[in-house]
Amino acid sequence: MDGQRQGRSVGAYLAAGVAGTFALRAAGGLGQLAVALVLARLLGAEGYGRFALGVAVATAVAAAPSWALQGLLTREVSAGLAAGRPDAVRGLLATALPGAGGAALALATALGLAAWVSGGGVPLVWGALLVPALVLGAGLAAVLAGLHRVLLAQCWENVLKHWGLVALVALAWLAGSRSGPGGAVALYGTALWAGAAVLALLAWRALPGAVRGARPEVPAGWLREALPFAGIGLLAVANGQADVLVLGAFRDDVEVGIYRAASQLAALVIFLLGVVNAPLQPLIARLHAEGDRARLQRAVRATAVLVLACAVPTVAVLVIWGGELMALAFGEPFRAGALPLAILALGQLVNASMGSVGVILNMTGHQRVVMRWFAASGALTLALLLALAPPFGAVGAAVALALGLVAWNVALAREVMRRLGVNPTALPLPRRWYARASPREGFGGAPPG
Repeated sequence: MDGQRQGRSVGAYLAAGVAGTFALRAAGGLGQLAVALVLARLLGAEGYGRFALGVAVATAVAAAPSWALQGLLTREVSAGLAAGRPDAVRGLLATALPGAGGAALALATALGLAAWVSGGGVPLVWGALLVPALVLGAGLAAVLAGLHRVLLAQCWENVLKHWGLVALVALAWLAGSRSGPGGAVALYGTALWAGAAVLALLAWRALPGAVRGARPEVPAGWLREALPFAGIGLLAVANGQADVLVLGAFRDDVEVGIYRAASQLAALVIFLLGVVNAPLQPLIARLHAEGDRARLQRAVRATAVLVLACAVPTVAVLVIWGGELMALAFGEPFRAGALPLAILALGQLVNASMGSVGVILNMTGHQRVVMRWFAASGALTLALLLALAPPFGAVGAAVALALGLVAWNVALAREVMRRLGVNPTALPLPRRWYARASPREGFGGAPPG
């Protein structure tokens, strides 16, 4: 009976988390659209481009410390509380957040000086102020996620960042201010810092009394554990732009634009995967710390089946009516992207069928494995891009990206089965493939990465 109650509580937690995350992601998407529409009209095409460049550079600079905090704090806060170690949680928070904040300040200073000396423009100089806010906001959101306040954690990304900027731009416009792209970046920084302050208050109030009153004990090796997450962040930034950069080096801008539009539409296939990963991360960390393999298996299997069930009809629509959808969404010239869209959608279908493999490994202490396979799949994708994109254009780039995605997911699924003894996929695999974890690592506690 107790096991049944626990099973239902996990199901209820995931159902509430998925539903709430879906709503917040929708709000975030509308917020991004609102920012684009408002600023494009106020700043014009050139001004909006300068604003976007300033924000993109700051986001790339903040990627490594942000990913380090997100992965480390989400996992260790959840696992530390499950293990009854409030002193370790307090010590980690007292060390990791200031440490990452100091690194962010150093990066911001370097970015600001480089932009000033090189004449990069006011938006890039102001963009340096975004870096510490982005890093601290990501870290505080991770604390809330580790405390299983998953919806509050996502308010940072989907509400405070975008809608806060819209509100500030509206207030500035009503006050008669007509600042250019530099002023828009400064307003975005104001929204980020205000959002980080709100998150700090929410995180402090959400911390259990045992953590707030504990004597800090800094966990040994926390920085060593954080560095692979930072490496994953850097690789994510690099891998996310490789296809467009290689294609742009060998083909004309029109083909690059068509390919970029197709890749954005293909991302709809795994929209739900991002939604389920948000509540799943702290749950995996807690169940792994408790050594509860059975409930972990049920949780990852149920979410993988849900994601695949939504991905299959989405892929069918994109493959059958891809040309019509491209033309409807982006304009008639984009109809030529139907074949790249179909290839990318099929690659994302494999991604959906493998489940949350990266999240599972990151939240169970195997982030170094993820980083190694991320680097290997990135190298494979780059080699395929260089071989296929020059002669075959957008179709070749789509094939390269899809094959790299398949290799990454299959490799990580195998690692999950070998190291943890669970089936992370939506596929009915034979139990002998995953029934036993590696004897040297086992299950529960903190296995080596």
